[in-house]
Amino acid sequence: MFISIETNPTVPTVTFSFLLTRYRRVRLPAVQTVSQVEVALRSLAIVVENADSLPLDQLDPERLLDWRDHLLNVRRVSQATWNNYLRHLKLLVHFGHESGDLPVSVNPFSGVKRVQEYQCSKKVIPSADLRLLMAYLDQDKADVEFYPVWFWKVVIRCLYYTGMRRRQLVSLRWADVDFSRGVIRLRADSSKTKREWSIPIPAPLHESLEVLRAATVQVRGRVPLAEEQVFCVQWFNRAYKGKETSVGQVSGFFKRLKNNSGIAVSAHRFRHTLGTKVAATGQIRDLQKQLGHTDLKTTMGYVQPDLGRMRDMLDVLGDL
Repeated sequence: MFISIETNPTVPTVTFSFLLTRYRRVRLPAVQTVSQVEVALRSLAIVVENADSLPLDQLDPERLLDWRDHLLNVRRVSQATWNNYLRHLKLLVHFGHESGDLPVSVNPFSGVKRVQEYQCSKKVIPSADLRLLMAYLDQDKADVEFYPVWFWKVVIRCLYYTGMRRRQLVSLRWADVDFSRGVIRLRADSSKTKREWSIPIPAPLHESLEVLRAATVQVRGRVPLAEEQVFCVQWFNRAYKGKETSVGQVSGFFKRLKNNSGIAVSAHRFRHTLGTKVAATGQIRDLQKQLGHTDLKTTMGYVQPDLGRMRDMLDVLGDL
């Protein structure tokens, strides 16, 4: 005689932490996506205690609105930042619904919407500020504050002449730099759009990269391997932690540079500066390829009106 015994398997409590673990296992997302989710959860924890471990069916949508208001009105973050946080946490909930890990009836984001973003001009670095910046780095004290300063000047030139993102900069390997053809390959795994493309190396950058390579050979005692990092500050300054330069270390350099020099500068502003200057030449399609935009509308965002031509246009109105 067989006796059927009913069991009650333990059903895991569905939390953001649980969904993130499942999402990583099932979808194999990019490291940057996971990082953005974690940043959003840390921000939410400012208003909602233990946000990552709170059962989602207990998360009151009103608390999410409190979080939004705190970010926009107290922390004074941009609308884009809030929308980014919201998008990444909604991603987990949507995944939970699709995978069956989270009942469709449980959606704490129901009624919590993105906010309209202000369309501001791109933040660029004026040419005068660029000259002041390089002059500041030429001072003797700069090599103490930003040792080795020559290395960081090569970083600046690379960002200025290519418009690449920080992630692409730190992902660059020596195999990606073709000195003979004057071309840099930007890999798909470091690209925001998951695409690979090549960009030219302008003459001033070519010379700087040659200097960096020679210095790398000298400090390493050998030619760098094909898959070794191009911009590896740890080879020249052991005070930097880790085996390779990270996005955070690049951001940290520019934050210190801004604070010490008084000049508004960041890694991404170089991308905006290149985009704005090149857009003024009218070479929009080539600029699209340089920046790796999949949508031409994104590139068009760099096009600024010519106030001189607009002034001439209004001359047709005559005197009043």
